[in-house]
Amino acid sequence: MYCKCGCGQKTKIANRTRSERGWIKGEPKPYLYRHYKRDPNKPMDMLGKGINHKGYEYTTNHALVHRLKAEKALGKKLPKLAVVHHHDGDRSTNKNTNLVVCQDKAYHNLLHQRIRAYNACGDANFRKCPICKEYDSIQNMVNYPEHNRAFFHRECSRIKAKNYYRDKTNAA
Repeated sequence: MYCKCGCGQKTKIANRTRSERGWIKGEPKPYLYRHYKRDPNKPMDMLGKGINHKGYEYTTNHALVHRLKAEKALGKKLPKLAVVHHHDGDRSTNKNTNLVVCQDKAYHNLLHQRIRAYNACGDANFRKCPICKEYDSIQNMVNYPEHNRAFFHRECSRIKAKNYYRDKTNAA
């Protein structure tokens, strides 16, 4: 049996009966994984796009459209670890001017951290103290590598430690 979404791919055999999904043990499943969200009545366009569970567009062969556009703009395939960032935060906007290719997930996370800082306080280099939730320059903060390299205000850290030990001794 072929997937009812219209992608043209064969479905797998159901290993158990699940009436809510239309599965009958030993018979082909009606849809491939996550294809039930597509509208089978909607005509497929040139790329045969659909939207996956994370909100990204994909083609009929399940390639992500934003990655394909980035590869076309670069003129070569993206490295395996590369992440494509949407500049405006809208996953459905796949214009070349909206896409930024990041070398890995760590750099992509750094972009998001800097965007949050810039939107909150106007300076992308500031960090957020996890205790007081205020943004400040890293020159005014201390770094504790044992706490996932987080930056704290020294005074916030002292107050937190003081309260922790006070509560620990009162509980005993």
